[in-house]
Amino acid sequence: MPNYQANTVNTIVTLAAPHAKAPISFDADIVDTYQKINDFWKSSYSRNDGHNSLSEVTLISIAGGGLDTVVPSDYSTVASLVPLTNGFTVFTSSIANVWTGMDHLAITWCDQLRKSLTKTLYGVVDARRASQTVPRAQRMEVFEKGLLTGLEHASNARIAHDAPTVLLTLPSVSLATVAHDRLVLRGLGSASRPVAYLMPVPSARQGMEQSLVLLTNQLFATETVQVLACSTATTHVSFSAMHASRVDMSENAIDTERLICQSLHSEAVFLPASTAESQHAFDDSTPFQYLQLPIAALAEHEFVAIIDAANSTADGWLIAEFIGRSESVIDTEKSMTDLLRAGVHVTLPPSRPIVTDIRIPPYNRVSWPTICAWTIHVALTMPPFSSDPYYANQSLNLTSQNSSSTLQTRRSHSTA
Repeated sequence: MPNYQANTVNTIVTLAAPHAKAPISFDADIVDTYQKINDFWKSSYSRNDGHNSLSEVTLISIAGGGLDTVVPSDYSTVASLVPLTNGFTVFTSSIANVWTGMDHLAITWCDQLRKSLTKTLYGVVDARRASQTVPRAQRMEVFEKGLLTGLEHASNARIAHDAPTVLLTLPSVSLATVAHDRLVLRGLGSASRPVAYLMPVPSARQGMEQSLVLLTNQLFATETVQVLACSTATTHVSFSAMHASRVDMSENAIDTERLICQSLHSEAVFLPASTAESQHAFDDSTPFQYLQLPIAALAEHEFVAIIDAANSTADGWLIAEFIGRSESVIDTEKSMTDLLRAGVHVTLPPSRPIVTDIRIPPYNRVSWPTICAWTIHVALTMPPFSSDPYYANQSLNLTSQNSSSTLQTRRSHSTA
């Protein structure tokens, strides 16, 4: 536009907007307008001469899914327009504490979406800068943290490179009572005092393609459970005790061990609670928290410390383990004909890990959620999801439930 002032707009968030093409092409002018706009975006990001006027622009497209019968959500994708460094498309069913599809009107007033989106937008504001926003890379981190499930990039997750924040003091004998492979806690708080459990971090060679996976029905913000990545004080030379909080669980023991720790709470994501009473992902119930970190992210630490700090016995539980890719990932090689004829049948062993990732490759480079629906016959907590566009269908307490990949399951639940 001739009256546009360069660099005055660097963040665009759209709701149920048809970016890829017009929902209905009435005439050639509409088709030509879309063609010119999309060509401009594509050509700008394909330039390597340093003159890309959109290099600092982020474009976030939020789609409602199959409940939107006005604008097909496939048309909301921006994958062909911007690289992942500058934007993405996400379905409302993937956004934490929203977890449902929406029609074309509900997406503008849904209370859960408004709260999540408002909180995220506040995170990109920086009044000290001329642009009034944080830099593009930081903006993308904020949008990914606030609008995606957190499962999409779990294999590449990293602990924030901040100074260690916790000085944990334990009786030395506790170092001999550790959980090596799997830790299962039930009835948190039953010991009537804080209890620490240590899980040794496998070495880089032993932990090749392994990850720490943790699931709990307790919110880390309540501090009933703490999860820390720790090293012995003698091996951690960059620690400053002056700036650390202290957790002393030595019980006045003479022989004690000090561990220098980092909190892992900021790396955890929310999942809708899945219990025998669960009906919908958006039910007004306390969500679960899920944490997944690759061994590489824990390479500088010796232990993962899990502290049960509940003051009283609660109906709380926690499961944590180190799992390898060979145990947790099942790759299926199915043609379209095979899928239509027989589907995908997977039998999981009784000793399976917390998370099993069943991967179905895209058909002719087209993501499955855009072209098919499936019927699930399995009990699971984790949602089926796709990374292009970012989509997750949150289905709870399943034994046999039809689950449409385009979210044609229920109307949006919203509160005023």
